[in-house]
Amino acid sequence: MKITTRFAPLFFVFVILVSSESNATNTKRDILGKWNCGPLVMKGPQATVTVSWGVNYLPDYTYIEMTSTKVDPIDRPSFSTINRSEGRWEIKGKVLETQSTKEEFISATDPSISKTMGQKVLEEQVTAKPISQSRILKLNAKELRTFPINAKYKEAEVTTTCMR
Repeated sequence: MKITTRFAPLFFVFVILVSSESNATNTKRDILGKWNCGPLVMKGPQATVTVSWGVNYLPDYTYIEMTSTKVDPIDRPSFSTINRSEGRWEIKGKVLETQSTKEEFISATDPSISKTMGQKVLEEQVTAKPISQSRILKLNAKELRTFPINAKYKEAEVTTTCMR
């Protein structure tokens, strides 16, 4: 009995290490398929922005994403936008890296935002940060949770949850 008690802490540490190790490296098969993400709420001094999106990670390391964004400015009525993006993805250890290759502004509920204007703003954002990286906090068959690495905006430094 004394031997078992003495080795119990070592066994506990071993179980923790093995459990952590099994989730330490994420593979292509873990992320493939469709995910529904958000809502992600970012609060800034001039507006609150809420983003939800659906993304499909494909076996050829490309993705297709549809994003809905609601903007609640402090000085004018709220509005929403929809855009579509395509790009490439890669998992490097515990980091998900995406690179946009095509962005399309679809619409805005505010009639003063033309498709041309929306497309220009979208392309400027992607040009400023074409590659995004997020630390994978959790990845299994039903849930993907990430946290941005070097987010472009401080307000975007929040955990993202995606579900199947």
